[in-house]
Amino acid sequence: IEINTYRIIQEALNNAIKYAEATNIMLDLQFEIGLIRFSVQDNGKGFTPQDKRKTDGSGRGMTNIRERVSLLNGNLIFNSIIKEGTTITVQIPAVTI
Repeated sequence: IEINTYRIIQEALNNAIKYAEATNIMLDLQFEIGLIRFSVQDNGKGFTPQDKRKTDGSGRGMTNIRERVSLLNGNLIFNSIIKEGTTITVQIPAVTI
């Protein structure tokens, strides 16, 4: 859980810097009993769903985030507005084995 959470956050931060060209990024990370919740918010370029349909094989970041969240039985919300930025919100059950 910890490694995948780290990788999701790492990918979201990388996307904000590399693709969105954000100048301000905020990470909010919260731990509760049985739940990890975090959001990554940027003031970058934003995107539309059509922007993410690349056919050249590049831009796997969003797909990787979706796959990791799904693997952890989590919930994922992308909220993006062109020229205003993007917020990625994730909730992951923190089950102790």
